[in-house]
Amino acid sequence: MAASHGLNIFLVWLAFTQQSHVAAAWVLVARALSALAVPMMVGHLHDRGSIAPWLKAAAVVEAAAAASIAWFGWSGASSTTMVMLSLMLGATSGLFDTLVHPMVLSARPGRLRPHVLVGLSFDVAKVIGSSLVLLLLVAWDSPWPVMAVSLLALVGWTLRPVDTETTPSSDVPPPGADGRSVWADMPRAPVVALMVVALLPGQLNVLNVLVADGSFRLYAVVATAFAVGAVVSNLSLQRIRVSANAVSLEYVRLSVAMLLTLVSPVVAFFAYGASMAGYFQMTRVIVVEAGPPGSQ
Repeated sequence: MAASHGLNIFLVWLAFTQQSHVAAAWVLVARALSALAVPMMVGHLHDRGSIAPWLKAAAVVEAAAAASIAWFGWSGASSTTMVMLSLMLGATSGLFDTLVHPMVLSARPGRLRPHVLVGLSFDVAKVIGSSLVLLLLVAWDSPWPVMAVSLLALVGWTLRPVDTETTPSSDVPPPGADGRSVWADMPRAPVVALMVVALLPGQLNVLNVLVADGSFRLYAVVATAFAVGAVVSNLSLQRIRVSANAVSLEYVRLSVAMLLTLVSPVVAFFAYGASMAGYFQMTRVIVVEAGPPGSQ
């Protein structure tokens, strides 16, 4: 995920600076659409226990797409190529993201609460992706070091889904056992809430490019500050009670962080990352808790 995150940031930078705003918009839209479609499909595959082959395929596609972004960053790429790469990155990241949640929720309880552990794992990966991958892009005038880092995505080849038949209670059938979709039994309000909060990460990419003002180094620093803020926020969630009021408070803090970009982009993005991680993880908890038992 670290390689994927760093190279996704680079893909957006390329689209804005080497192509056009229209190309950049299509890159963001394509990634968002594939990230939306894949989890819906994965739910049905996971219910039937046929997800493992898709995980292996996704690891290869992720590595190939990320390495291709690094290569095209130096040799130049058409808008169509960048959109296609964006589709692949969105699909694979959506697949891994969707499957990590049930894996963690089904594991033995540890010191960290499940939503904290999930958020922390992704945000630490973002720190590594924003700093290590982007540092390579800044320091080496060659695609080869970054393409090598991209191959870390092949670690996904060994990922296995949780055996859901061993985890649910005896009086609750496993998800999809009755032929119904999990979504059919979900209250609509939490699902709509999660959809609304998912809009802001796309805006983040645009804001990141704007505050960098043409400096790729500042772009990398700001992206890393955002990820560090998210890590700090996830650790604090260990002590925070999840509620709608807490989510609303994070939204207010997010608005203040946006205003801070006019004064100090690095500080603003640290605060931005902290607020975004807070509302996103807490909203996910609310959505999971709203689901029917055995399908959470």
